[in-house]
Amino acid sequence: MSGDTAQHLVDVLADCSREHTARIFSGVIRLWLECIGLQIKNDALTRPAQPTDPTDVNEEHFQFIKCTEIEEVTLDKTFYGHAKRDLWKRIVDVDAALIHVIQFATRAARQNTIRLGMLDAGGLVIVLAAFANSNFKLAGLISVPTREGEVKRAKSKHGRSVDVTHKTLLPLSTVAINAAAATLLVVMRYAAFREFWGDHRFNARLSFCSSLVDSLLGDDEAEWGSRETRTLFKEIVSL
Repeated sequence: MSGDTAQHLVDVLADCSREHTARIFSGVIRLWLECIGLQIKNDALTRPAQPTDPTDVNEEHFQFIKCTEIEEVTLDKTFYGHAKRDLWKRIVDVDAALIHVIQFATRAARQNTIRLGMLDAGGLVIVLAAFANSNFKLAGLISVPTREGEVKRAKSKHGRSVDVTHKTLLPLSTVAINAAAATLLVVMRYAAFREFWGDHRFNARLSFCSSLVDSLLGDDEAEWGSRETRTLFKEIVSL
């Protein structure tokens, strides 16, 4: 969030069509949900103590939650596989990473063309992911299906022509998002759920997510989404 890199990325996305933005954020969200799925599995690990000053919301304090080890993940031995594993080591159970994702999404959503593409991709699921744990597992959202696309001819690294099937990320189901949001709205009212996060982390998450929801949904109810979706997420961040 520092320097010009984040703003440069926002500017690039602002020049994309709504459809392209949706495809880009579908990939980003898929990757983030995979990370959250791994984090849920690590919830049983012992966690360090919380920050001593609950009134200090300096984002550096969000780094105190970090698992001592990351569950072994079987990945293909490709550059993508290695890159994903390195990414997991840096962001799983690191609250600063979550906050930066929310901050960037909030910043990007202030551009209207980006915002609508983010909503089409299921960007509101970032709010749900902020509170995912072993008791709130984002059922129906962690494993997002793909659709087999058209087969195209491509050159292999040895110069031979091969058939490549392109997979298309399916958008997150609004029904699944609403169902998970309704579940979160219920469990957030339980003292045990709040105690899991601690007052400092819980309230900070609500604050950052509130800004994201405001940026994503805007004021025009007719522009995107159902009244149910809007009501659920507005209620979540107002608790």
